[in-house]
Amino acid sequence: LNTLAQFEKVASQCLPKNIFDFFAGGAEEELSLKENKMIFDRLKLVPRVLKGIEFINFSTKILGNDISIPVLIAPI
Repeated sequence: LNTLAQFEKVASQCLPKNIFDFFAGGAEEELSLKENKMIFDRLKLVPRVLKGIEFINFSTKILGNDISIPVLIAPI
């Protein structure tokens, strides 16, 4: 997945509609949502081939809890 639109399309196919709509939508006039999308549109992800890496460990500790990868959803 290279763009936010591609990610949203996959998410819309995997998640129940009411859950996807909750995460994809914004409050009131959705100003923050529009700003966030504009910022993501400016980002360019360049895939690279990893060389010489035998083991990658993304685990970390957040608030004293061990997690396997540092991706979180904020309390909503």
